[in-house]
Amino acid sequence: MRLVFGYASNYGMRFFATLVFFLILAACPAFGEETGGRARIQVGQEYDTNSIRENDEKSPPDLLTKIVLEGDLSYSSDWHYLSLIYHGGFKAFYHQKDENQIVTKLAGQYRHKKSADLFLGVRSIFQDTILHLHDRDFRLVIGEAFIHKKFSNWLNLQFYLGGNYYKFKPDDNENRRLKFSYVAPSAGMSLYLKGGLGVAATLYYTIDFRFYGHWAQMLSGTGISDTTKERFDIRHTGGIRVKQRIRYLKDFNLIIEVSYILSVNDTNSYGSGAHWHRLRLVVSAQLPFNFTLHLMGTLQFTDYDDIYVEGDLYEPDADENENSFVLKL
Repeated sequence: MRLVFGYASNYGMRFFATLVFFLILAACPAFGEETGGRARIQVGQEYDTNSIRENDEKSPPDLLTKIVLEGDLSYSSDWHYLSLIYHGGFKAFYHQKDENQIVTKLAGQYRHKKSADLFLGVRSIFQDTILHLHDRDFRLVIGEAFIHKKFSNWLNLQFYLGGNYYKFKPDDNENRRLKFSYVAPSAGMSLYLKGGLGVAATLYYTIDFRFYGHWAQMLSGTGISDTTKERFDIRHTGGIRVKQRIRYLKDFNLIIEVSYILSVNDTNSYGSGAHWHRLRLVVSAQLPFNFTLHLMGTLQFTDYDDIYVEGDLYEPDADENENSFVLKL
């Protein structure tokens, strides 16, 4: 525990004080029927087989303590809905202390009800990570406007336009050929389906146009060199998520969720094209005495178009979406 909060005090006492204040607000009783909030604290132990994020077998495994803090506030009326969500926490490794990490994520959404089956809204996300050794720190800002149409009780469709800004902090202080910060206009759609027997499915697709502001690479007779064109990537991400709720033992529920995500990076820079396949299974069961059991497993498979040269590329969600198995009670 001293490792976690000592690390927090060194890198953001003001952040921690603000967080505590926010969680206190979130935990207060709701004033009226239209305002609500909640807070959650989770403490757990994890085993990381690739603690320093190396793409070879030399990365040492390590145990770590993770503390997750969550809080949300919401306001709703007949025509308006507003929410603010905080999700963050700390990682403290037993041996690889350079990997100790603070994560801050804020999400906000405003939705206006135009009619019984049409909604307009905006949403945004701010995410920031701080590592003890600043080799993968990043900041991500996302903003979107969306329109949501309800066609029936079993069919909903949503379109959204926006953009995101990804700041890879080592780009400013490390002398390397590749730079990973980008600005990206984006668009996407989601299709929501509900069936009988407690089955629900979501299909979605997003496209990002990523402008990096530095030279693309090419393969020549002397090896890999810079071109005279700036790097430009098109990132396609699509997937399907299926969830089923099963009632058992009278008042208890079992939830099974399966998802598949495919991400494709199409680029004009040699060595940066890749396909990511991600499979995820979640099983949640209600148990007697108000206990809940969660089993979560993720498998990721990666295919490279060329010789992949971005050995130190760090995706914003890489830490949580690589191969993993999680058991929570």
